[in-house]
This record gives sequence, structure tokens and C-alpha cells, in this order.
Amino acid sequence: MASGSGTTSRQQSLGTAQSQFRDEAGFVGVPLVEVGFQPGDAPVSRPEGAILSEVPPNPAANAKYLFYLHGKIIEDEVIRPTHPAYGTYEYEQILTTFEQRGFTVISEARSLNTDVDDYATITAGQI
Repeated sequence: MASGSGTTSRQQSLGTAQSQFRDEAGFVGVPLVEVGFQPGDAPVSRPEGAILSEVPPNPAANAKYLFYLHGKIIEDEVIRPTHPAYGTYEYEQILTTFEQRGFTVISEARSLNTDVDDYATITAGQI
């Protein structure tokens, strides 16, 4: 811990503007390591974690739900694309990591040319 501050240097560095990037559509992203996942972190397995493509008909009140919306590169290319500047997008590994940490992850790989307004309306309704 940093002396007197009560935070670690890792916490102080999370989400800094220097680590953000902007994709072709102008969306700002932050690498997963910047939101608390570090290479080598041990996964925390919990039986309630799951990966789903839609909200369950009877959501559990005690479950931790996480909606994960991937970047446009997956819509335009493949499930595991590689960007020349940012590297490989590990979509399935991202979902699995959240699942291993006890989240019920709601996510789907959008198809090419998905209407973003319609998709946003559907997602907002699910939430």
C-alpha cells in the first residue's frame, strides 16, 4: 500500500486516461487489466457463474449479472479477431473469466451489420 493513502499503486493506476483507446467507431475502451484483472490472477470459481446469450426467464435475486457488449471488430470479422494495433480480442476468454469469478454473463456475438438502435433497445429492455 502507498504510505498513508490506503490504496495500492495498482488501484491508483486503474482506468488512467493513458491506458484508454478509441476504436474505429469512436468508442473508448479500457484494457481488462485496467479494471482489476491482472495476468496470473487466480480465478475464483463459484457454482452460480454462467455464460448466457439472453436473460433467463426467472433471474435469481442473489446472482451477480453482467451484460458484456463486445467491440464492433467481432461483429465485422470473427469471434477472435486480431487488430493490428491492439492485438487479439479474446472475447470467449473474457466471458469465461467473468464466469469463473461468479458472474452470470449475458452476452452474444452480434452478427454483421446489426442495427445498433434496435440492439440497444433490446438490451435496455433486458436490463
